[in-house]
Amino acid sequence: MKAVRAFSDRTGAPIVTHISETKREVDDSIKAKGASPIDYLNRIGFLGDRVIAAHVVWPSEEELSLLKNSASGSFTIHSRI
Repeated sequence: MKAVRAFSDRTGAPIVTHISETKREVDDSIKAKGASPIDYLNRIGFLGDRVIAAHVVWPSEEELSLLKNSASGSFTIHSRI
């Protein structure tokens, strides 16, 4: 993900990614990385301008606020169930 972000930074290309699409993805990320997918991507500096986050079905309210924050610059396509 860091390499994808670096490429986007160099070229201006947008990034489209699915984030927190399933409960299992969120649980696995917390187990493996100690953070949800959204929190992890924010921590490594991935979120920001040119990021289009698709689905985002299992975010917390805090994570939605993070994605909405103008400082992150991320655009979210949200399909919460």
